[in-house]
Amino acid sequence: MDVISQIALRVPETLVEISERGLATLKQAEQQRGFARSIHSTVTNSLKELTGYSKENRPEEMIRTPFKFGDISGRVESKPTSSVSYKTVFSELSNYIQHEQQSGTKIINVELLVKSFYELVGDSTNPTLEQKIYFDNEGEILTEAGISEESPEVTTFYTETSNYSNLNKGTILDRFKAKRIDDHLSKEIIKPFDKLVKETALDMLGLDSDDLQETARTTISRENRAFDVKVISRETIGYSKILKELFNTSITRATKRSGEIYSLIDSRVEDIGDLVERFNVKNRMQGKYVSLEKLSQRMDELTIENTKTQNRLEWNYNPVLEFAAIAE
Repeated sequence: MDVISQIALRVPETLVEISERGLATLKQAEQQRGFARSIHSTVTNSLKELTGYSKENRPEEMIRTPFKFGDISGRVESKPTSSVSYKTVFSELSNYIQHEQQSGTKIINVELLVKSFYELVGDSTNPTLEQKIYFDNEGEILTEAGISEESPEVTTFYTETSNYSNLNKGTILDRFKAKRIDDHLSKEIIKPFDKLVKETALDMLGLDSDDLQETARTTISRENRAFDVKVISRETIGYSKILKELFNTSITRATKRSGEIYSLIDSRVEDIGDLVERFNVKNRMQGKYVSLEKLSQRMDELTIENTKTQNRLEWNYNPVLEFAAIAE
């Protein structure tokens, strides 16, 4: 059995039109881009693996790991980071408030509330690793790889993608070539085709991109090709903004306060009269208390304020006309 040692990546001639040839060009561009991206990601991941770090084995601080392959040199910078699932925190906090209310509790100590909130944040914080790759004299590398503002070579030969985990000067150069091809295909064929289909659909529907109706849909048919286009409605909630509005410990320039709840116990904040009224604050020997009902209402208000509904077009190729042509 012959072993494939080289794969030819052929950049299709640019053709952006809703037709059989246009669709064929798009599919070829997507396929070739996928191959180019696999080369780029394989080399990139191999460079990151040189550090020995991972999400499970993070450095305590930012570490620079140098590399050199022939006359190509650079470094990988690795540093520990973290991400917080504010959606989880919001859900857990809402459940906590609801549970307390169902148990007959009317008010809650502000300091206890703040403490519970930051415990939830801690429980919902996931450690991550950030790694960035930097090359010395990148301009010289691009020149040696034959990369310019002009269209890439029609045909570029690569080895089988699994070989790109073995780093050397050639694989590094191929990484840059693959990125250039990826950028070219995306800019010249894939994104323009997507834009053309959507603009054609908008014209057929009599809509513009700023006035998308949630139920709008249509089918574009050309030759033996059809494309179903519809408006997709998606709702996003800014959980981070909601919670920071309530519990942020930093003073903001706009309000000269920390978060609304945190401000109630923040010695740096003086004018809290409106917050006392908003949360029906009670002073007890153990400190300030807020109404759970008022807190729940405020969270509902902030949720409405920080909820955005985005309508956007999505399309799918419908093979119905192609099948009909075959049947004929």
